[in-house]
Amino acid sequence: MIGGPSQRKCYKTAMLKDNWNQEEFKVIFSNKFQVLEELLQEETMEQKWQKVKVAVTSTYQEVLGPKSYFHKEWISAETLQNVT
Repeated sequence: MIGGPSQRKCYKTAMLKDNWNQEEFKVIFSNKFQVLEELLQEETMEQKWQKVKVAVTSTYQEVLGPKSYFHKEWISAETLQNVT
């Protein structure tokens, strides 16, 4: 299944080198984790893991954003026209 839930998402982790982004990430994640600690008292390990994973992923999305890719054309339209 293309684009399904098993597809890995990449984030701009290089932004964590910047101290401001690093601190923002720490604050947002610790706030989310504090709330999680209260909710995780009576749950199975799998349920706990899913909630931790959602907290980490949502913090990455909120602070860093998705990684963008720029794909350079490997052959120009002019070259392709010359070949054909």
